[in-house]
Amino acid sequence: MLNQMHICNPQFHRLHLSYIKLTNFRNYKEQDISFCEGLNILSGPNGAGKTNLLEAVNYLCLTKGYFHTGDLGAVNFNEDFFRLQGNFISENRTESISLAFQSGTPKLLKHDEILYEKLADHIGKFPLVVIAPDDIVLILDGSEERRKWLDNTISQVNRLYLDDLMQYNRVLMQRNALLKQWYAGQSRDEDLMNVIDEQLANLGAQIYEERKASLKILIPLLNQHYAFISDAHEAALMKYDSLLNENDFAKSLLANREKDMILQRTTAGIHRDDLDFQLNEMSIKKFGSQGQKKSFLIALKLAQFDFIAKKKNETPLLLLDDIFDKLDQHRSEKLLTDAASKNRGQVFITCTEWKQKIKTDKQLRHFKIESGFIK
Repeated sequence: MLNQMHICNPQFHRLHLSYIKLTNFRNYKEQDISFCEGLNILSGPNGAGKTNLLEAVNYLCLTKGYFHTGDLGAVNFNEDFFRLQGNFISENRTESISLAFQSGTPKLLKHDEILYEKLADHIGKFPLVVIAPDDIVLILDGSEERRKWLDNTISQVNRLYLDDLMQYNRVLMQRNALLKQWYAGQSRDEDLMNVIDEQLANLGAQIYEERKASLKILIPLLNQHYAFISDAHEAALMKYDSLLNENDFAKSLLANREKDMILQRTTAGIHRDDLDFQLNEMSIKKFGSQGQKKSFLIALKLAQFDFIAKKKNETPLLLLDDIFDKLDQHRSEKLLTDAASKNRGQVFITCTEWKQKIKTDKQLRHFKIESGFIK
């Protein structure tokens, strides 16, 4: 049934992290560990460092943390730097990644000892998907969280999209700065604003089209996974809410120019897009039960996994942080069955105590973690 449920298949390349070394990273002074290609179980009491280890994996893949913000907070107490090193294997080729951060200096990232000029060049080389309890913000919080999730998903498979997104944000900052100058009474350069609006409209249109195309793939996957996880008959959907659905971006920028000057910010654009998560065309944020929301989030992340795997022809790493303690037995069994399938590639699972009995023909290793030490 799992093979019918999602599009991942054994023909995809199997990316896995074979080795990691942490130096002065959170509660780890110095620790190295070798992982298996299948299920890696990290168990231990709260505060032992299980999530910190997943955070280190996220840094190596995406150059930043997932569970906390700020690099300085990732440095071990009484130290001023951290360093991470990892070996990734795909298609029988080993690639080494090292990332170092010291207080007051930019992060340094190396791929096979070659220093990246821009950290963004690394995004997508080693894709991953994280499922964690705090992901509930995707449903409960504002539109920024949902845009970030969609942008993260697409950026891991489409470098041009990431470039357009970064350029869009730079031009948006220029426009907002010019609006503030106008509001402060400085001379108005309409020609400069016209140039900026044209750039913003062109970039916005490209980002909008890529988001639409990606959602056409993601929505059916979301619906399939929701049905499997919940055993429900509701249709799980994502409705794309964007100005560009019905309006010309360039015309909207021009029409809003005076209002934007008063507000000192750009009020229309793809930076205000949103996703409306729905069950049977009703907002899950407003009307969904706790169980429906949990099922939806899991389905959303598994759809993200399948989308990335299909686009890259390679399975991402899958990180499940303390998720089973927050789910009822039925949903836990469903998610664990999915994680144990061959289609998922390498999976990392954190838990306080591992008592699960699962059937899997994947490799399985169990690590016990206590106060930053791994047994």
